[in-house]
Amino acid sequence: MVGHVRQDKNSKKWLYSIEAGFNQNGKRKRIVKKGFRTKKEAKTAMALATNELKKEEINQITNNDITLGAYLDYWLKAYVQSSTSPNTFRGYEGIIRVHLLTGIGTIKLRDLTVQDVQNYYMEKLKIDSSENYAGLSAQTVKYHHRLLCKALNDAVDWEFINHNVALKAKAPKPVKF
Repeated sequence: MVGHVRQDKNSKKWLYSIEAGFNQNGKRKRIVKKGFRTKKEAKTAMALATNELKKEEINQITNNDITLGAYLDYWLKAYVQSSTSPNTFRGYEGIIRVHLLTGIGTIKLRDLTVQDVQNYYMEKLKIDSSENYAGLSAQTVKYHHRLLCKALNDAVDWEFINHNVALKAKAPKPVKF
């Protein structure tokens, strides 16, 4: 979670803003509180709000009814942000926000099946009856497969789920030119 404190130009009051990730539809969640007399008050209130958001996130993560989208958001913050380069983080975040959250993000993590993952790949490829690809390229969907496998392997390591269903799904083979 990223936050910052600034002064409102019109009212001369201090405010804070916290970026709290993304919702299931891929839209940003931002918390803004206004009306503090001093910068110190705003910083203190922002620290309290950030701690409260982290507690809520941990409670949501430890709940067995976590969705794949909520887990992927947690995985981005807990692993990817601190362990990869900024460009890799931006790439993963884009794939998750634009494709995975809207495709299979609403499915509960423990209820995710191989068929769900395979149907997601077919939907992204958009294979029509004449075997022509109308959606994303096979190589791009293979990147999605790799990201999903890595994220679910970490979910197994962190004991959110017992096995990784993405390992059994078949990623498309890229066309060689």
